[in-house]
Formats: sequence, C-alpha cells, structure tokens
Amino acid sequence: MLTTCGGLLTTRGGLLTTREGLLTTREGLLTTREGLLTTCEGLLTTREGLLFATRGSSLNVRAVFMH
Repeated sequence: MLTTCGGLLTTRGGLLTTREGLLTTREGLLTTREGLLTTCEGLLTTREGLLFATRGSSLNVRAVFMH
C-alpha cells in the first residue's frame, strides 16, 4: 500500500494506475474532496461499463452506490 499524510497519491502526470488498470479502495469508492472523478480524456469506466462520461466532460460521483 502507498499512502501519504494527506491520503492522496499522485504523479507528475496526474495519473494513478496499476498493471490491471484498476483503481479501487477497500470500500470500492474513488472520490476527491469535490466528489468529482475525471481523466484527461474525460472517460471513466469499469469492466462492466457502469460509469462513463463523454470525451471532454467529467462525471460527478458524489453519491454513487453499487451493490
């Protein structure tokens, strides 16, 4: 596990990834202080394609619950 005092992991390019291309937490939720998740391409997806946004847009996941 990698962590910092502020609980934030970042890189110079602003991208966090793993070999599998999946970012997750114990609770299965990724969020920021503003409750917004985005990428350079404006695309957020899962293996099931459950979360998505169009290019150049962002996805607000402030209250997303999946069971």
